[in-house]
Amino acid sequence: MSISAPESLDTSDATSRLDALVCRHFEGLGLAAPQDPQQDLRDAGLTSLQLVDLVFALEDDLGVTLPPDLMTPDTFRSRASIAAALTPATLRKLASVSHR
Repeated sequence: MSISAPESLDTSDATSRLDALVCRHFEGLGLAAPQDPQQDLRDAGLTSLQLVDLVFALEDDLGVTLPPDLMTPDTFRSRASIAAALTPATLRKLASVSHR
């Protein structure tokens, strides 16, 4: 289930969707999803290309395009680091950019 209007996003909703998305992504690759939100996603088995696919899936699911300043290895290191990037301010910014 995707969000149709980015302005409906909140941090809790985005984090919940992120957790579900990471689990689906790992399951689709035949990998066990990391239980620890701090676990490095590459250490859990994702290749660089699979991590990029996860970023695209996250954008699709949230209905936003992440800004270039969030496209760093540190942002996408773990579920926790991704969730930390999805702050209320970031979500508001994404919603306003997506509606221009």
